[in-house]
Amino acid sequence: MLLSVSLHLYVVDMNPDYVDELLRILPDYITCELHTYSSGVDFVDSLQHRKFSRTELHVVLLTYEFGYGSSYVMNGLEVLEVAQRQHPFLHFIVLSQSKELEYTMKAKALGAYEVINREQLPLQIFSILMKLISEQRLPLARRRLLFAILRFAVALLVVAITLTLYLYVYAH
Repeated sequence: MLLSVSLHLYVVDMNPDYVDELLRILPDYITCELHTYSSGVDFVDSLQHRKFSRTELHVVLLTYEFGYGSSYVMNGLEVLEVAQRQHPFLHFIVLSQSKELEYTMKAKALGAYEVINREQLPLQIFSILMKLISEQRLPLARRRLLFAILRFAVALLVVAITLTLYLYVYAH
């Protein structure tokens, strides 16, 4: 039996025309919550207010350029650096316009899980997501089980304390 995976997909791209097809080809055991941002600044700002569950998979599709022209704010590598420092459990798939080795090496050094060329979307993203999910599925399931055991232990402790107090009050 396949273990279900809860995927939070953060798309930080001004032109995410590949997302609909990607979502159509995801298997049924993956539940996907989509979050889209048209700029890196919007994405970085949203991280400050977001609580991340460690029992779910968080993947960011991040483009390098946002097309600001003369009103440049942040490029994809700067977004990657800031976000990876704040939230090291986020998995970044960086979408590049070119096949420059220097860009790929810098993105990997900053913590990108993978760097792919925009021409290879969405099947390339699907392939990378499946690889990432296969690597993370068991650790995520272990975390969910551990949290369930902890919740049960706390509930059991509350029942024991309540019963002890009840017996103490009515025994005296």
